[in-house]
Amino acid sequence: MPGIVLNVLLYSAASAALLAACILLVMHVRMRRKAQAGASFQEQAQRLGLNQAEQNLLACIARLAGLHAIEAIFTMEQAFVQGSGSMMKGQRVSSMPAEKQARVAGMINALCQKLGFQALGARAGSSVTSRQVIEGSVCSFTTAEGDEHVATIREVQDEVIVVELRAPADIAPETPVVVHYSNMGCVWEFDSKVCVQTRDSVHLMHCENIRFVNRRRFPRVPVRHQALLADLEFFAGDNGIAPLRFVPATLTEIAGPGLLFESILQTEVGRKAIAIVELAGGSVVQGVGRVRRVRMLGNSRVSVVVELIDLKPQELSELARQTSAAGKIKNWRAESNEPAASGSARQ
Repeated sequence: MPGIVLNVLLYSAASAALLAACILLVMHVRMRRKAQAGASFQEQAQRLGLNQAEQNLLACIARLAGLHAIEAIFTMEQAFVQGSGSMMKGQRVSSMPAEKQARVAGMINALCQKLGFQALGARAGSSVTSRQVIEGSVCSFTTAEGDEHVATIREVQDEVIVVELRAPADIAPETPVVVHYSNMGCVWEFDSKVCVQTRDSVHLMHCENIRFVNRRRFPRVPVRHQALLADLEFFAGDNGIAPLRFVPATLTEIAGPGLLFESILQTEVGRKAIAIVELAGGSVVQGVGRVRRVRMLGNSRVSVVVELIDLKPQELSELARQTSAAGKIKNWRAESNEPAASGSARQ
């Protein structure tokens, strides 16, 4: 009898030890997978140039989408849409004022663009419309021809926004325009059209679909790469349509799809240009862009800012990665030079 009891006790102890070993093994495997998933998430986030706040936001979206492997959010657009929609409709965000909701939506759309997904627009779940612009604020609107007009919002009516132009202009009724309005560091962008123009004001139609643009989503970092630029203007002459003429240029600054060139290109703000850039590592990015700024440098050279507007998701990701990499090199050089400068000062 004592032998049987001893055997039972030994069997129970062995079973308990085996069960504990299995539990420890499962916990170890789960922790290892979690660590690998976290490392993969960090690696992909750094490749896209996401800062810490953007990484935290993306991880929260992944959890709200119900993803167990959060690194899957980088390729699952539907999960991103679902998670961001849940965030915007959640009590924490939905109870915010409209301006703060717009700011959150702007951050989400900035992430959306960095991931190469289609812009969310109204899908982000925000209830913000053009009726929530603030009277007395400044806005601008651009026609299809690239003419930009700066105006002050005089009155927000039920059907239209009444704006007062800062410079006289003659704009025909029914002219389609794209409106930009800044609020809390985020830019609201929406389509509209001119209803009527009086002697000192323009009436713009409201829009229910606001796009949010975070213009600070990419830092500006100096680089130096060779490039080619061409003004995208086809014109008919005596010998037919003239071909594009590419001129050499130097890319001196990169901020995601925003590129700063030095060149002899003759162009104007609002016109389209084609840019071909050879980036670090031999990768080439080419696309159509909108000329945002032109400044004369002397000796027929100009400083031209081009924002690429037809990039493929992988091209935008590459520009984001190049921006992040160039920024890290810049910071490393600054940090490595600082002690030397301090040492020389002490000498």
